Amino acid sequence: MPSNAVGLARGRLLHTMLRVSDLQRSLAFYTGPLGMHLLRQRDFPEGRFTLAFVGYGDEATGSVIELTHNWDQTGYELGTAYGHVAIGVADVFEATDVLHAAGVEVVRPAGPLKGDPSELIAFVEDPDGYRVELIQEARSAISHAEDPQLSNYLFFTTECEPALAFYEACGLGRTTQILRFGENGMGVPNEDMRGKIMHAHFEGPGISFYASDNDDAEPMRGSAHILMLRDRGRTEALFTRLAEGGRITTPLAVQPWGDFYGKLTDWFGVQWMLNCGKASAAGPSAGNPT
Repeated sequence: MPSNAVGLARGRLLHTMLRVSDLQRSLAFYTGPLGMHLLRQRDFPEGRFTLAFVGYGDEATGSVIELTHNWDQTGYELGTAYGHVAIGVADVFEATDVLHAAGVEVVRPAGPLKGDPSELIAFVEDPDGYRVELIQEARSAISHAEDPQLSNYLFFTTECEPALAFYEACGLGRTTQILRFGENGMGVPNEDMRGKIMHAHFEGPGISFYASDNDDAEPMRGSAHILMLRDRGRTEALFTRLAEGGRITTPLAVQPWGDFYGKLTDWFGVQWMLNCGKASAAGPSAGNPT
């Protein structure tokens, strides 16, 4: 490490400063649709400017944005060197829909990053034209995991990769880790399995499971994924997408125990149960899902 950097070895990124033309308009954007908090604000009459700091948490523990309003300046050239502010979200598609409905300009719809389909991003613009990137974070990156955790592990014969791509297209999340037979020192059980998935981790909002190719995998019976949802419309849409090419074993409907529930086997042989309860924590309280 260079000697002149020793004093910064334990430094901390404090904030990013953006010059804005209309402070109230910018505050309405960052504390409104983006959900940040106004942490502090101060006028400097002698210098004729105002500083406002916004963010998702205390400045003592996290980085924030400093909005600078020069009273006598009416506009700025954004230039081509500046990039964007990035915000991690649990569901980039849902976040983009909410922002669009609030009147925020979406300049890049939610979807995979070019060159890396496992990265889901979107871009919106603030009132001054600054771009804000939304990045979907893996569940483990935005929550503190309990120890131990129980997760499902799905074994496919040779179709693990297309299955994970299908689940990503359904909007469940993304594949956050892939290890392949024959790569980086990984063994190969036989030549037909070379390049197939030895281990993968799939994560999304409230979802975490593992999967791999296993040419002697047995049919998936005796277990199923159950998705507990709060919105009936989202339950119907997700059920329809997962059922494409598969088989519905219990049609989606209000069941005797009062929840909106259905069961299916997708075209890869994985069983799914979708349950939309009457409250966020509701589940089948009576009866027995078939």
